[in-house]
Amino acid sequence: MPAVRRPGVTTALHILEGNRQSHAKRGVITIRDRQAPEAFAGDSYGKTEEDHRSLIGPIEPVPAGDADPGPKRDDKTART
Repeated sequence: MPAVRRPGVTTALHILEGNRQSHAKRGVITIRDRQAPEAFAGDSYGKTEEDHRSLIGPIEPVPAGDADPGPKRDDKTART
């Protein structure tokens, strides 16, 4: 998500989790009910997806459990 501040993402995820529409853990976000956040977003939803389809192609869903959680840090590289 370019140009999005991390605290804003965390706040949005907390709202979605509170409404039981998503589940998040470090590196993985699972949307449980795609239609609910789309309905909540109203007119602000869809433009990015439309641009993605026209430039790159359709957005393919990732089956649960197949998401790449990204790089992992070990205890030696943890922030202090």
